[in-house]
Amino acid sequence: MLASKAVNKGTDMAEDQKTALNFNEIKHLLPPDYSAMETSELEKLAGQGDLEAMRKLVEKLSPQSPSFLISDSDMPTPNLEEAFGWVLKLNEKGDHQGRHWLADCYFSGQYVDKADSKEAIGLLQKNAEEGDYLAYVRLAYYYAHGKGIEQNFRKAIEWLEKMTAYEDANLGLGPHQYFRDKQVVNPPWQFCHEFTYCYEEPRYKLAGLYIQGGFGMEQNYGKAVEWLEKAINWPNIPFDEKCRAQFTLAKCYLSGGPGLEKNYAKAIEWFKEIPEPAKQLLYDGRWGDGYLVSEDENCRRQAQRQLGIYHALGKGVEQDFAEAKKYFEKAARTSSVNISDIPPMVDPRAEAELGICHYRLGEIDKAKECFERSANKNDMLGNLWLAYLKHLENEELRDKYVPMLFRKIGDIFYQPSEVEERSIDIDKIEWEIDKKLSDIAVCLETRVRKEENLNLDMLSVSDEVLNFLINLKNIMSSHPSKIILALYYQGNNNEDYLKYLKRASDHRDVIANYYLGRHYKYSDHDEAEKFLQRVASDSLPHVRNNYPLDERKELRYLAKGDLKDIAHQKEIKAKNLELENMMSMFAHKFRSPLDAIIYNTTHENQPKLYAQAAQTMRGLLDVFSIISTDETVLKNRLMQDMQGDSGLLPVFDNTLNMIMMHSLSVFGAEKIQQHYMSYAKSHGLCGSDISRKIWNEEHYELERQLQTDWEQGYADLLNQSATLEQRLSWIEERFFKLELHGFERTDIQFKAYGITESFLIILLNEILVNAFKYYSSADRQPVRLEWTERDVHHWLICRNPSIRNERSRLKGSGKGHVFLSALARKTGSQFSKPKPLDDFVLEFGIPNELLKTD
Repeated sequence: MLASKAVNKGTDMAEDQKTALNFNEIKHLLPPDYSAMETSELEKLAGQGDLEAMRKLVEKLSPQSPSFLISDSDMPTPNLEEAFGWVLKLNEKGDHQGRHWLADCYFSGQYVDKADSKEAIGLLQKNAEEGDYLAYVRLAYYYAHGKGIEQNFRKAIEWLEKMTAYEDANLGLGPHQYFRDKQVVNPPWQFCHEFTYCYEEPRYKLAGLYIQGGFGMEQNYGKAVEWLEKAINWPNIPFDEKCRAQFTLAKCYLSGGPGLEKNYAKAIEWFKEIPEPAKQLLYDGRWGDGYLVSEDENCRRQAQRQLGIYHALGKGVEQDFAEAKKYFEKAARTSSVNISDIPPMVDPRAEAELGICHYRLGEIDKAKECFERSANKNDMLGNLWLAYLKHLENEELRDKYVPMLFRKIGDIFYQPSEVEERSIDIDKIEWEIDKKLSDIAVCLETRVRKEENLNLDMLSVSDEVLNFLINLKNIMSSHPSKIILALYYQGNNNEDYLKYLKRASDHRDVIANYYLGRHYKYSDHDEAEKFLQRVASDSLPHVRNNYPLDERKELRYLAKGDLKDIAHQKEIKAKNLELENMMSMFAHKFRSPLDAIIYNTTHENQPKLYAQAAQTMRGLLDVFSIISTDETVLKNRLMQDMQGDSGLLPVFDNTLNMIMMHSLSVFGAEKIQQHYMSYAKSHGLCGSDISRKIWNEEHYELERQLQTDWEQGYADLLNQSATLEQRLSWIEERFFKLELHGFERTDIQFKAYGITESFLIILLNEILVNAFKYYSSADRQPVRLEWTERDVHHWLICRNPSIRNERSRLKGSGKGHVFLSALARKTGSQFSKPKPLDDFVLEFGIPNELLKTD
């Protein structure tokens, strides 16, 4: 027996030796096992040009090598420089994997001089031109999602179509099989950290791009449907992806879009095509409710729910709540779990919709059970219907019992009557309804703020629930009910949205005040601030505090941010308005010397008047350029300009001439029309009681004649070098008496046409033009222009005796006062908008340090 075993053992050893000899004879014919080689062996083969050895060296020498994740044995020492050297050699030899690795480097900027997406894309395109499927995948992904390059749907579609053509030419070679055949990790292993991406079924991805549109391509639902049908019919498409494509196809027909008409019948047909899931629903207690829902199961459940909605609404089919109930039952619950004693999974929205069907069929108790299951999972629709049913119960109690306004408390021996007990029950139900509606309002508000889909479509067949919310009289519940209505109508009916928000705001509802503030934020700052201040203060006079504290804190925080934003907007608006007014005033003030030049040219006045107007224009341009850039420079320039041959009276003289030449021109006639009419009345050129309307209709030629005569008359004065007194006398005869006080002082001096003179011309021009423009004194009282000194300021004061009612008829835009306010702020001067009294007084105070010589 032992001998026999020894013989057998010897025979086995001989056979093993024979097998080993035979293997040694043929092993050189087998491909080398690169994974088992030492680094030195790989380097030897790589030096001989072995591409696979180079690839393995890159992996071994990189800290991201898969070998670091698989085993601790034969752990290589990372050497990034050497690894990258092999990447470059692979690229030189046109190796596809080497190009992929080098593209990673150019995308990320690692191991190369700088990131260069264009270079990276060029490497991938070389691979793609040589038929590398992985390059198609990467290029399609990068262009579709804008990873490392500008998003471009047209280019993404180009590469996705090449992917589908490749797969059609290699029928049976799906993406997963491709990666296995090429022995690459999915997603492929990268030489350095680069964009993460995963494979997406190209036909489904193409459909998605056509549905989305943009980035160089228009939406086309017709094209999307074509690619979805190709995806569904692709023999190697995974089951879950097929279900997803079917569901998306049904949604395309449901919504319709460019290139595809809405078709409920086809949508229903495709929703019905989605089969039962291929695998059971998994259960794992570590995850929420314990359920792990596969994509195919989720598509099936959503399809069943959509079918239930169509039958409930009567879209594409006849309205049938019994049929709808069957679909909602499939969507709401499933028992396909891998442990028999696990309760069925509940979809809270489908459960609520199932409850609506039970209610429509008169199965009230079953409906209530569904609503309670839905409400237990915080579904808004389930809670809303439960609140409605409780309201109906309460109404029945109210019809039979009258709530007590007073109840005895503190007496332990007191036995309440049946009426009192029912009254307590009514109060309890009221509080339950209020709590549910408040919770729903908060949930809705949160979803709207996060821009989530509210998905309250079944409310469209629930008129009684809407009427319940509209007509709710309970003081506690009425404002959250109006919030629910407002947010339900948001985007669909702006009028109802605002109506219900305002009704809730009347109850000091914090959500209503916040959303009203948001609504007016960009259209009416004052109105927005009114509502947002109520939220930000969260004080009892303005806010009803029956919402959770966290909700009120969140809204208060957001309201404060909105208030800051509005303050910033108002500041920007004020600056823009100031800039607009500044530009308007610049054009207005620049027009006066320009008109003076035109005036002098027309009447062939003395050459010195041309030079005077041109010098004035240059000075005004200098002032306005400084005002619009740096106010500090303006003040410094004014303080430095305190000596010269010009003073207050020459500035007034120059300004008066510019104003008259501007006002007496054809273009200025309309601004002083009341003076032409007053002169004509006083000199018997027209009736003394005519109105402005009759003047405009019947005396246009008389006004033109007066304008021509006055323009020529003042030109003659200038050509004759008339004194200031002579010109003021001429003005008094035709306009009003202009009295000057304090302009004769000589201690204030500055350069002619310098910064100070230009500043004063701007100031005097604004004040005097308005004096002529808005003068309306019936008894021709004088206009008094004063220069005085008080309270460390030089004050320019204009007293205009115009009548308030007459002046209001001639009211301007108010830009002049805004401009003077800006001018005062930029120079540290004093100016307050004058009060609209009969004796109109305007005052502008310039700091002494900007003008005094001592």
